[in-house]
Order: sequence, then C-alpha cells, then structure tokens
Amino acid sequence: MSIDLAIEQEILPFLADLGERWAAGEVAVSHEHFASQLIRRRLGAFSTTWSHGSGPVAMLAALPTEHHDIALLSLGVLLGRAGWRVRYLGADTPVEDVARAAQTIRPDAIVLSTTRPETVAAHRDAIARVAQRHPVWLGGRGAADRPAPRHTHVLRGGVAASVRDLQASIAPVGGNSAEAAFRST
Repeated sequence: MSIDLAIEQEILPFLADLGERWAAGEVAVSHEHFASQLIRRRLGAFSTTWSHGSGPVAMLAALPTEHHDIALLSLGVLLGRAGWRVRYLGADTPVEDVARAAQTIRPDAIVLSTTRPETVAAHRDAIARVAQRHPVWLGGRGAADRPAPRHTHVLRGGVAASVRDLQASIAPVGGNSAEAAFRST
C-alpha cells in the first residue's frame, strides 16, 4: 500500500477510532499517546526531503491549544511527495508566530488546522490579519463547522483532497501569479 493510501485509509481512520474509544473510556490516554507518537515518528521519516526542490512552499501549523497534529503532518507528507517544500511549525502555534514566520518564509500557502470550531472563533481576527498578507487555508474538523475568517479558504475532505485543492489553487490563472489568483477570490 502506498503511503498516500495508508494515510487516508488506515492511519487517520485508526486514530479517529482510537480517539472515540478514549472518549468512551474504552482505552487509556496512554494508549492514544503511544499510538500517536509511534505514527508521528514514522510519518516524520518522510519529512527529510521537505526542504529540497523548487516546488511551492507550504507552511503548516496547528492553531493555539491544538495538540492533534497528525493529520497536518500527514498533509505535509503528501505535499512533500507532490513536490512542495514544507515548513512545518507543528502543534499549538500562536497565530502571531505564524504571521512572523510567514514574513520570512513567504509561503505560497499557509495551512492552519484545528479539530475544534471554537479555536477558529477565538483567533478569527488574527487569522484574518494573516490572510490579508498571505494565502491562508483552514483545515481539520474544526474548520468546516463555521464561516471562515475573511480572506481565507477552507480545505474540505481528506488530506489527499486537500493536496489537490492546494495544487489547483496555486496554478497560474490566465497568466497571473498564485498570489494574484488568491487575492481575486
């Protein structure tokens, strides 16, 4: 099985089921942490090529208080396999730090993830400020439940669909740059 299929059909569904079983009291948090760390280490092995190549740059971060970052890490793996250069900021990243990093990195896409809609609501204004200067997408279960902050897009579907959406969004439109295409939406 390819890593793409393994992520979509095995890893992420397994983690969702494990989280539900933890919430129901069927497994201990130690089980969830052990499995998450094992999967995180295995996926991390695919990050060694993230800085190579000349593809677009994606900056990935989980919003503040968000510690569930394996789907975001999975997105990074699939983006890297699609030729993107990935800058992974990881879990629990303050939006202000995303903005500072974006000034230096100048990514073609910033993906912010969360599992909780209230996290997007709590950081709505800060996200909108970042999105005024950089192309921003929101991903994760918490991003789809409420209207997105101004100037942002929402990634819907799984990580493979998100890669396709990001790929399509940076393709030149009528000779315009990706930035111009993003700003026109």
